Amino acid sequence: MFTKSILLKPFWGLISSFLIILIYHILQHLYVENNEHAAVHDTSSAQELYSKGEFLLQKAKYDSSIFYFEKASVIYENDKNWLKYINCFNHIADNLIEKAVYDTAMEFLEKALEVDLEVSTATHPVIAQSYHQIGKICLIKGEYDKAFDYYNKALDIRLETLGASHPAVASSYTGLGNYYYTTDDYQKAHEYYEKALGIRCETLGEYHPHVAGSYDDLGNIFYLKGNYDKACEYYEKALGIRRETFGEYHPDVAGSYDDLGNISCIKANYDKALEHYEKAIYIRLKTFDKNHFSFASSYTGLGNVYYYQNNFKKALAYYQKTLRIYLERYSENHPEVANACTNLGNVYYLKADYEKALEYYRQSLDIYTQAFSEKHPDVAFAYEHLGLVNHGKG
Repeated sequence: MFTKSILLKPFWGLISSFLIILIYHILQHLYVENNEHAAVHDTSSAQELYSKGEFLLQKAKYDSSIFYFEKASVIYENDKNWLKYINCFNHIADNLIEKAVYDTAMEFLEKALEVDLEVSTATHPVIAQSYHQIGKICLIKGEYDKAFDYYNKALDIRLETLGASHPAVASSYTGLGNYYYTTDDYQKAHEYYEKALGIRCETLGEYHPHVAGSYDDLGNIFYLKGNYDKACEYYEKALGIRRETFGEYHPDVAGSYDDLGNISCIKANYDKALEHYEKAIYIRLKTFDKNHFSFASSYTGLGNVYYYQNNFKKALAYYQKTLRIYLERYSENHPEVANACTNLGNVYYLKADYEKALEYYRQSLDIYTQAFSEKHPDVAFAYEHLGLVNHGKG
């Protein structure tokens, strides 16, 4: 009995030790498995949030889109998935640019570049997108040299990493086209817009929203060249794609109606023009508050219709709305502000209120000479307007 007890004690001790070790390994395996499952679940959740954000951005649900990208960014930061983390910031900036909240958008883009410096992804397409969006903001603010530099930084990275036929390269060509369009080099703008259209049709298909964007850009070029039928053809193509893709109540559809309103106005079909502009306003009110910058194009269009109809009271009211929006969106020395001042000067000139006309024309000239060279066409037109007023005063 005594002997058996001596033999059994270490035997049960060995079993106990074995069971403890076995249980430890089982628990460790379950812990690792659960953590791996949680990590996979987190990654899956982040991707779902990210995809939801992209979908809402396309649908112009900007605040909701920002919410999902912010949620996704927290998970990507915890997982140290830096490229996705940076891209969340890029997309938040996309939303803010559409909302015309440019300073906050710039903060997110600068944060993206700051993270990039820490994790060294400087030649990745995600960083190219940050540069591209900074270029867009600089162009809006009238910082043309900076815009040009950032657009080219983005293009260089995209060409190196993605190749010449990638849709992101088309976006860079569009950005550079916008630069040349804004600085009145329409031939160069036309070349870049054509390049972008070619890549987009080839890679995305002919009925993609980005293709519609290229048609819109080319329509603008033909409009400025006075080829209104060709411009209308491109605008109608863009509208068809946008309505098919987004439905009737989307800001891009509103933009197409503004474009068609401009064609109707220049052809003196004023009733049709009013119809287009009012449609654009109605659509935008479903997405934005009434002070959003995109309303300025509709207000300018309505002002033009009433100007040509000699209804100066209504023309002034709409041009003043445009000026208020531009002053809120841009600096006081931005060319768009000068354009709005020119329109107001034109009305006062026709009303023979020459002092008021001079006030607005001089303001336009001051802005144009700061933004452009002395040989720029807008500077020449500003001098011409001043000459007309002085002649009218006698």
